[in-house]
Amino acid sequence: GAAGRGWCAHAAPCLQEWNIDFVVPKDKFRDISGFLYTFCQQLKMQMVQVRQHEPMAWYFHEGGKKALYDYLKRVTLLGGGATAAVAAIAAIGPDFWLGLVFGNQYIGYGYLLRWWAVIYLLIFLGLPSRSGLRAIEHTQTIFWAYLWMTVFSLLAAYPLVKYFSLSGVLLGILVTQFISLAAMINGLKHKLA
Repeated sequence: GAAGRGWCAHAAPCLQEWNIDFVVPKDKFRDISGFLYTFCQQLKMQMVQVRQHEPMAWYFHEGGKKALYDYLKRVTLLGGGATAAVAAIAAIGPDFWLGLVFGNQYIGYGYLLRWWAVIYLLIFLGLPSRSGLRAIEHTQTIFWAYLWMTVFSLLAAYPLVKYFSLSGVLLGILVTQFISLAAMINGLKHKLA
């Protein structure tokens, strides 16, 4: 999301200034991130579109809070399980995947895929909560989640990148996703209780 792009944008000049090369060439990064973005957007559309012309809000308006909760639970378990499986595959043999996709010169940077496996799992887990909040028309929680993510990013970006370089960037992205997930689950829980 926006928080991750912000961290990456901040990291680029800092890492170049400290003569730290990016691990992935820009064209390869764009290909992979474009694929992952499209994959996440399709998952999001599947959550919002229950049937071809019936949005998730239908569950809430026709079946009430329990119907929406049951649907969100089912989507979270099924989609989260699928995302966790893909993340586990990437995390179990990260050097193999980097070598396969980018070539042998990137073997040794497998720890980056492990970070992204956890980050993408958190990103997915936030999608049902965010979609549920939109379905019940309570987007104020989404606003507050983004505000807290932004505040954290503004305060933590420079020191994390300066002292921990690329691992600091990934830690920052991970923490912003935790902030978002916690805020949205908490907001949704209060509204569906």
